[in-house]
Amino acid sequence: MLTTEQVRWLAARLRASRLPLLLVMAGGVVTAFLAVVASWATGMALDEALKRGVGAGPLLALGGTLLASQLIRALVLYLRQLASIRLGTALERDLRSELVTGVLTDARPGDRSVRLSTLISDVRAVRYMITPGVDVGVAACAFVVVVLGSAVIWSPQLVLAPALYAIGFAWVSVRMLRGISRAARTTRAQSADMTERVTEALQNIEAVRDAGGPDAVWGRLRASASAHRDAVVGQGREERRTPLFLLLGVVQGIGFAHALLLARDGRLTVGDMVGYHSLLLLLGGPTFSAGAAYPALANGLAAIARIHQLFTGLRPADGGSFRPDADVPQLEAVDAVPAEGRQLPPRIAVTLPPRSLAVVTGPTGSGKSTLLQMLAGVEAPAAGSVRIGGVDATEWRREDLARRVVLVAEHDALFSMSLAENIGLGRLGAEGEEIRAAAGQAGVAEFVPALPDGWDARLGTGGAALSGGQRQRVALSRALLSRADVLLLDDPFSALDAGVARRLAAELIEVARHRTVVVVSDRADLRARASHILHLDDSQLTVHIPELRGT
Repeated sequence: MLTTEQVRWLAARLRASRLPLLLVMAGGVVTAFLAVVASWATGMALDEALKRGVGAGPLLALGGTLLASQLIRALVLYLRQLASIRLGTALERDLRSELVTGVLTDARPGDRSVRLSTLISDVRAVRYMITPGVDVGVAACAFVVVVLGSAVIWSPQLVLAPALYAIGFAWVSVRMLRGISRAARTTRAQSADMTERVTEALQNIEAVRDAGGPDAVWGRLRASASAHRDAVVGQGREERRTPLFLLLGVVQGIGFAHALLLARDGRLTVGDMVGYHSLLLLLGGPTFSAGAAYPALANGLAAIARIHQLFTGLRPADGGSFRPDADVPQLEAVDAVPAEGRQLPPRIAVTLPPRSLAVVTGPTGSGKSTLLQMLAGVEAPAAGSVRIGGVDATEWRREDLARRVVLVAEHDALFSMSLAENIGLGRLGAEGEEIRAAAGQAGVAEFVPALPDGWDARLGTGGAALSGGQRQRVALSRALLSRADVLLLDDPFSALDAGVARRLAAELIEVARHRTVVVVSDRADLRARASHILHLDDSQLTVHIPELRGT
């Protein structure tokens, strides 16, 4: 079930769709009431026929009432379902848009499979929670309440059977929703785990094949798939474990027997008995519809919990309100404490003046990539602050921060677009000459003639048409094309041959005359020209400032 905070979070997103929500709720009550009208009209028609014979006038009036009520009921049912579909699709659209915006602007690494599962599966589950979940669930509850209240039409004593059903229905509903919700949470967690393992295997398929380890990977996938299958079977078992049909049969038997006793004493007519029995038959609606509503509701509740958890980990898309000036900003980490579980020294303190060339060194796993993410304002410290231009990174408007500070990961993303379009993502609207100039700085122009369509060559998903070194150069040229004042480069030389790496290092030294460049590298030529050398190990960050930087 949902926590109070999650209920408030969901209510805030439903506030814009109050009218469709009210139509769904009111429609459930009205359709239930009009169904009761049919039971009443049937009993009245039978009594009229037995009392006066099959006369045209009264029966036509009752028949007209019955027909009109059911036509109105059909119209209300259509409008109710239309409103629920509109409500569900609007909520799905808004959540998907908010999630996509949040994930893209947050740009925090990790949890990719969880986010993918949330965007695709969980948001859709929320729509199904609304329709058929809430739609059918509200209608089912409305039928129970209206039938209970309408039994007094024939006799106040006949409330007994509907009351027994209402109590049993409420008890069974709570138990079923709790059980299915627990099973749904397990199923969705296993689904996310399986997605993560499949994605990991596909992303590293070449390494797995070259290492001769498909059997080990397949074993992990098989174990994950088995766990997911068991979770799905367990959820299905919970969904089918319902005593509502037994409850319905018992209640209808009690109600019919009670009506017979009252009829024997002369307190009910034959028409009353038929009308009341028709009323009890209406309880079949909630009984049968619970099988469709409860799984949708439970899956939706589990999905909302996961979506809310993801939202709490994302920062607001608009960020702060600070508007920077045009100068190159200073970078500072002021007693920044890394988030729990991050591989970094316990406290980070460093200041990089404008137009610095800082080289980050350290053993594998010492936290060099995390340090760059922190300096970029992507990884928020648990305590202390990261200040850019003298202002906390969280106070920057996200748009300004993305424009002024660019982080190039070791394996940066390329898209299934042309080479020129991929580079042009560094600054939308850049001219072709500007794109080629940035590509020349990063050494991309060297391999363009070898591509089938030159600058128009499509790179495939993730840049599959290029080698690792070529992908690195494209990502770097994208950063150089931007007008960012700060470039944070995570090991841009790892897949380059010696000659290309040497030329690229010289370009970065030149770029640092006008921008701040922080680069993860062990290259001696960069260290020799660096203004700051940051060395990371398990216990501390050591900052070395050479006395003189070459010109």
